[in-house]
Amino acid sequence: MKRGYRARGASKKVLLAVIAGLRERLADPEGTVQTLLNERYSRDLRERELEHHASWDAEVVVHKMAAARWMRSEAAKVADAEGFFAIGAAIERLPLVPSDA
Repeated sequence: MKRGYRARGASKKVLLAVIAGLRERLADPEGTVQTLLNERYSRDLRERELEHHASWDAEVVVHKMAAARWMRSEAAKVADAEGFFAIGAAIERLPLVPSDA
């Protein structure tokens, strides 16, 4: 079972050119491979950080809404306890998030 360049009918000249290219890449005098790896790692790290911050921001919004809902219900309870039922009802109708208005 033949594999690789020889199986595809590549000439000796082509094989030597491929080997020379691989040797150049392995030598890597300018550090090109390391630079490319660093860039890829930095990009991946930046993408993971952005995803993390986005999920954190979403979680913060959920907690803020829960706190707003609790504070609104407590304020309505105080207004109702004092006999200001209209104010309590108005407080209950307030939107949790300004965009809900």
